[in-house]
Amino acid sequence: MTRHPLHPLNEYEDAQVKLIEAARQRSADFKKKCEAAGVDYNELVNSVEEDDFGLPHF
Repeated sequence: MTRHPLHPLNEYEDAQVKLIEAARQRSADFKKKCEAAGVDYNELVNSVEEDDFGLPHF
């Protein structure tokens, strides 16, 4: 069943898709920067730990 084209959730879902696409692009850009700097992206991401407050640190 499809929603009416003016249903309010359509706009919300479109915004969510745009946010996800932007996050994926930022992640891909960061991976490229890591590769250019000679840093292993996966090793960097796995080395990030969270403290007791949930804040990241290396």
